Amino acid sequence: MRYADRLDQLPVFVFSELRRRISELRGKGIDVISLGSGDPDQPTPEAVVWAAQSGLASATNHQYPENKGKAKFRKAVSSFYQYRFNVTLDPEGEVFPILGGKEAIHHLSMLMLSDQDVCLSPTPGYPPYRSGPILAGGQIFSMPRSEENGFQPDLSSIPSTLLEKAKLIYLNYPNNPTGAVATDAFFSLVVEF
Repeated sequence: MRYADRLDQLPVFVFSELRRRISELRGKGIDVISLGSGDPDQPTPEAVVWAAQSGLASATNHQYPENKGKAKFRKAVSSFYQYRFNVTLDPEGEVFPILGGKEAIHHLSMLMLSDQDVCLSPTPGYPPYRSGPILAGGQIFSMPRSEENGFQPDLSSIPSTLLEKAKLIYLNYPNNPTGAVATDAFFSLVVEF
């Protein structure tokens, strides 16, 4: 079977390569402490396990939910954002449950990018910032970040011809993988940009 050409553009997924290498070293009897993809090093708290088991046992959860998730959950997310971040979200139109960050990034790429549209992607950055746009048929423009610039991309260095095709920019702070924190002034600059 021949897969889509865009799969050939995907970079090696660093966490898969790390797991392969760790497994290889452990197979040789080497004790490896993995600082890879953020896997917990402690058991899941008993209360969380109990709540998950109870949820599975409840017949109310044996049906497919609406395509945008349960209203009670969306309202809880909205309330949490208001409490924690002082951000008001409409649970009907601004909250959409997903399985994790990778899924959200891939969905956003599919929603925002048509063939040959450009995604501005930080380097170094979370691997799905590259794989999501590639799988959506988009093109990547890497925005290098370094310690010298506070791990913030130099937006002024992006060619104007590329900006005409850009439909999406991925940024996150505290930054993955550097831990750098962006200022309010930087986010104002991004919004203006």
